[in-house]
Amino acid sequence: MSSQFKKQVKSHPLILVDFFATWCKPCKVISPMLEAIAAETRGKVRVIKIDLDKNQRLAAEMNIKSVPTICFYKYGKLQWRKSGMQTKDEMMKRLKDFL
Repeated sequence: MSSQFKKQVKSHPLILVDFFATWCKPCKVISPMLEAIAAETRGKVRVIKIDLDKNQRLAAEMNIKSVPTICFYKYGKLQWRKSGMQTKDEMMKRLKDFL
């Protein structure tokens, strides 16, 4: 895992990482949901978006095989990871486990 990525996931107590691709339709659907989650959690959750086409080495290191892949990090440690389309309610339910 790159040192820059490690710094990012340790930069805030709770980080939601969206591994996406610009050509991915489900990624485009999830994007506004993630913005809403960030707004609703009022600074408790930081959202980071990582374009896999621009970060292929990190994708390989993280074993990301499909997009979108959403990960939650708490204090720099991976807590939850899921690939594929998800609803806002599903992501919020999981986030509440870590808030």
